[in-house]
Amino acid sequence: MHQKSAIIIHGFGASSGSNFFPWLKKELEKINYKVILEDFPDPFYPKLEAWVDQLKVYLPYINDNTIIIGHSLGGFVGAYFCSKINKKIKALYLVAPANPLIDPDGEIERNFAASGQKDQFEMLKTVFKSSIDWSKVHQNCQKILAFFSSDDPWIDLASIKYFKQNRVDYEILENRGHFLEFRFPEILNELKKNK
Repeated sequence: MHQKSAIIIHGFGASSGSNFFPWLKKELEKINYKVILEDFPDPFYPKLEAWVDQLKVYLPYINDNTIIIGHSLGGFVGAYFCSKINKKIKALYLVAPANPLIDPDGEIERNFAASGQKDQFEMLKTVFKSSIDWSKVHQNCQKILAFFSSDDPWIDLASIKYFKQNRVDYEILENRGHFLEFRFPEILNELKKNK
C-alpha cells in the first residue's frame, strides 16, 4: 500500500500560511500523512497553467492513497488538475470551490472594481475560461466532496448548481463564511472517516 499523502492548494490572494491550512497540515501529519503545502505563484494574479505546472512536480508521488484539498480558487485548480492527469487518487475535497458561476449578477466584479482591483478580477475570469472534464475527474478520483457555507460572501450557494450538474457530492455548513478560520474540524473528521 502506498503512503498516505495530501496536497493542499490555497486560493486567490492566499498562501500556505493562510486560513486552516497550517492547522490541517499538522493534524494530517499526526495521522501519518505526508503533506505538501506550498505557496503557488502570483496568488493575486494567478495563471492556471503556472499553478498546474507546480502541481505536476508532485506527479511521481501521487497515487491511489493521495488526497487533494483545494480552497476557493485552489478547488477549481485541484479539479482541473485531476482532469489532466492519468493517475487515480483517493479523494478530491473542494472547500468553497470557485467555479465559472462565481459571479452571476456581477456583484463580485463590482466589489473588485470599487477597491481598485478590477485587473485582478479580469485575471480570475481567464482562469474560468478553462473547462474541466468532470468525467475524467470522476474517473481519477475515488471520492469527490465539496464544502459550502450558508453565508459565503464569495461563493454563492447558487454555485452548487454547477457542482450538482457535474455529480459532485457536497455539504452545506452553517455560517462559515469563506472558510477563512484557522481550524476546519469537519474536513479532518471526513478524512479520518475515510481512511
